[in-house]
Amino acid sequence: LWMPVWDLETKFAPQRIASAFANVWSINDSCLIASYDACGVASQCPITLQSFEEPVMLEDGSVYEQHAVLDWLRSHDGSPCTNVRLRHKVALKLTPLKAIVNHLLLTTPKPRLERAVTDAAAAISGEFHDVGRILKNFRNLSASLAQGVSELGNWRVLVSQAELVLQDLRRCLDAASTLSVQSVCKTFLAQSSLRSQRDWQKREMAGSALQLQSRSRMFLAQQYLDIASRRRRQAELSASDRCKAVSRTFVAKLWLLHIRYLRRRCQLSKQLVVACGSIDEGNGTEKMRLVQRLVECRAHVDARLANCQNFATDGLRRLDCCLCDVGAASEAANFSCGHRSSYCLPEYANVQGLIVDIQKHAAD
Repeated sequence: LWMPVWDLETKFAPQRIASAFANVWSINDSCLIASYDACGVASQCPITLQSFEEPVMLEDGSVYEQHAVLDWLRSHDGSPCTNVRLRHKVALKLTPLKAIVNHLLLTTPKPRLERAVTDAAAAISGEFHDVGRILKNFRNLSASLAQGVSELGNWRVLVSQAELVLQDLRRCLDAASTLSVQSVCKTFLAQSSLRSQRDWQKREMAGSALQLQSRSRMFLAQQYLDIASRRRRQAELSASDRCKAVSRTFVAKLWLLHIRYLRRRCQLSKQLVVACGSIDEGNGTEKMRLVQRLVECRAHVDARLANCQNFATDGLRRLDCCLCDVGAASEAANFSCGHRSSYCLPEYANVQGLIVDIQKHAAD
């Protein structure tokens, strides 16, 4: 009758199984416990990043949590860590093997010296002593004790070597700690220097930015003032030009009216001279006619004078309005509504001079 025999080595190498056990567990007295690294952290699954609950091993010797690696293998043909293609997708469950090892550690016989001491104590504990049994236990205990002393010597040598190695390790650790502290101090100093340099650069940049902003604002303010000053000058010049044009037109018209008035006055003066010469030669009717004519001429002259004075008054009013506009446009130059601009003072003086001249001729 043929019976099938399943060889575990056909799927998983023993060395890889041992490495997987060493990565997950370690021996403590007579049982296996979870393995911890130098930081005190238990072994974790590379996929879930959690401690193992149901560890399984793949063909390449890597250990994962069972549900996580089975989900991975449903859609991949390679190892989760290395992505190397696996020869098969069979996963070895390590929990039953752990139970086997724990049972083996618990059922393993005690060491020979301990067993010999226990047997010798049992042989001499009773009231009746068997010489053969005592002799056998004596020989067994003597041999076990000699072997134990030999092993103890070996252990002492091993302990001495371990102490020397421990001292070397302590010196190396002290040196490494010193270097680590130095490196940490240098790193801290470098970071502090870099931080202070960055703070200085930030302060410099902030100062430069503030200076640039202030200069930009000063430049914009100067540009605004220049534009405002230019506009004031343009408004001032335009108002002044308008005032000059009005005053010149008024002066020209007033001058023409003054010339006409002088001509008419000359004509009336000649007529008066002629009339006065003929008063003595004529009769009463002619005298009355001449007097009436003189009265008409006087009324005509008065009407001309009144027109001239009205025109001069209206022209002065318009000229004052223009000068007030110039004063409003020249407010930055301390001109106000009642102050006449210096641009139009000659024209204003000419107009006043003509009016005084006309009034003087009228009085004459």
